[in-house]
Amino acid sequence: MIRQIKILLALSVALWGLLGGLGNLSNYSDGMQSVESVLSKETLPESALPDGPTNPSRILVTLGFAFIWGLKLIGGALCLVGVIRMWKFRESDVGDFADAKRWAVAGCGVLLFMLFFGFSL
Repeated sequence: MIRQIKILLALSVALWGLLGGLGNLSNYSDGMQSVESVLSKETLPESALPDGPTNPSRILVTLGFAFIWGLKLIGGALCLVGVIRMWKFRESDVGDFADAKRWAVAGCGVLLFMLFFGFSL
């Protein structure tokens, strides 16, 4: 039963990444606007505002948005590969299942990096 739970957890992360990345791409203008808002000074408290322009460069906004949806798609795809492999080896020995699980762990790592690095800085 633990293996099936691992597969379901990896599947949920895969779907979150893939659907989120595709959703970002299908609603590109809103995503760009959100990233621009986060990168601009309008989200900072008044005391933290340095002098200078308040709008981030378009290239920085585009790179930030590409970072988000790109890593969501890559992480989701890695997790999905892991899910398929884990399902294939669900009845196999511990070593084979652990090898299959590496893809899902890599996908989860990519997605956590995107979340922690992208939204915590």
